[in-house]
Amino acid sequence: MNRPLSRSNKKTPGCANQPLLISSGVVSPSSLAWTHLKGVTWAKNFEAHFAILPAALAAEFRSELLSTLAQIGINAGLIAGGPEENGSLTADGDSLQLISGFRPGGPEVVDPTPRVHHHSAMLWFLSEMVGLSQGGWFGYENPEPLIPAGKIQQLADGMFQSTASQFSPADVASQSTRQLGQTLGAVGWYGTHAGSDRLQSNAVEYANELADRVDSNLDGNGMVENGAVNQAATQGIVGQGLLWASELDGVDRSDTAETVLGYMLDELWDSDAGTFKSGASASTYAITARDAGDITGGLNAADAVLEMNGVKDTFAQFFNQTFNRGRLQRAERPQSRSEDAEYTLPLPPEAGGEYGQAAVYNAAVEYDSSADEWTVTDDRFDTEWSLYLANQDIWIGQWGGDFYQGRGRPGHSDSPPDS
Repeated sequence: MNRPLSRSNKKTPGCANQPLLISSGVVSPSSLAWTHLKGVTWAKNFEAHFAILPAALAAEFRSELLSTLAQIGINAGLIAGGPEENGSLTADGDSLQLISGFRPGGPEVVDPTPRVHHHSAMLWFLSEMVGLSQGGWFGYENPEPLIPAGKIQQLADGMFQSTASQFSPADVASQSTRQLGQTLGAVGWYGTHAGSDRLQSNAVEYANELADRVDSNLDGNGMVENGAVNQAATQGIVGQGLLWASELDGVDRSDTAETVLGYMLDELWDSDAGTFKSGASASTYAITARDAGDITGGLNAADAVLEMNGVKDTFAQFFNQTFNRGRLQRAERPQSRSEDAEYTLPLPPEAGGEYGQAAVYNAAVEYDSSADEWTVTDDRFDTEWSLYLANQDIWIGQWGGDFYQGRGRPGHSDSPPDS
C-alpha cells in the first residue's frame, strides 16, 4: 500500500517507542511489484539453502508461501481482482495499461493516470517471476502453481509491450533522467526473459533508445542532468540501469555507466559525513527512501559488474551513517542488531512473534553538513519506495555475497545454484 496518511498515538505492543501507523488503504502498481519482488528474492534464498537453514525457520514452507503470495498479487492486480472483471490495477480488461492507485475498500480507482515508474516496477517484478516459474524453483513445482508459467510469460511480454508503446524514450526522459535509469533496469530484466526472439530484439532496441537519452543528458564530467533533486540518486539508478541493460546482447553501455558512477563516487561522496551529497555544492543533503535505493543500486552495480575499488567500504559507511545514525532505518531486525554497534536502532514492532521480521524505514531524512546533524524529516512508512529500497539492500547486503546468487543482475538468479 502507499504511504500512510496519518498516525495514531496508540503504541504498538512490544515496542513502546513505535506509534501505530494508519494505512492509506491505497494500492499502487509499484507497491505491489516491489513488495512481491522482495518476496520472490527471499523465496529463492530459502529454496537454495534448505540444507543449511535451521528446521525451526521452516524454509520450505516460507519459500512456498512467498511464491504463492506473489501469484495471488498478480492475480489480484493484473487478472481478476478489479470491480469490472479485470485486474484491480489495470485500466480495462483488454490491455495491461496500469492505473496508479486503487482502493480495495471501495472498491474504487483513485488515480487512473498511467505512469512509467509503475510500469517499469511491474515489468521488473514480472520478469523475475518468469525466472521463478521456469527455473525449477520450489514454490512453482510443489504444489502446482496458481498461475501457469506460460501465463506469467504472457503477462511479462504484455507488460513490456504496454510500457514501450505508452512511454517513448523521449517521454520517459521528459519526466526525469532518473526514470530513464529505472526503466533501463526493468528492460534489462525483461530482455533476458522475453518470450520470443522478436520481443527480445524489441527490448534491445528500446533499451538503446533509452540509453541514447542518457547520453544526450550527460555533461563532460559524467553528471546526468535533468534528474532528481538528489543528484547522487540520479547517478546511482542511471548507472545501475545502464549496466543491467548491458546484460542484453546488443546493448553495451558499460563505459557510460562507469563514467556516471565515477561522478557519484568522486564528486558526491562526503567522506567526513559518510554519506552522499544531494549536489556537488550542497550543504544540506535531503535523502528519501527512494534516493537511498537509487544510490544503493548504483553502488551494487559498481561493485558487482565493474568491480570498482572501495565500493564495499563506501557502502558500509553510507549505511552506518545514513541508515543507522541518520535514522533512515527506524528499526532493525533482531538478527542484524548488535549492542556493540556504533549506532543502534530499536527493534521493530511485533508481527506474529515478539518482534517483526523486517527492517522499517522512514520516508526521508536530512543531513546538515555545517552542524554535522541528522534530522528525520518524514517519519511515515512509504511502502512503494521503502520496499524498493529493501530490494536494493538485499542485493548489495550480506545476502548479495555467496549466499544469494545474482546480486540483482538480470538473468543471474533464474535457476537454483545446484540445478
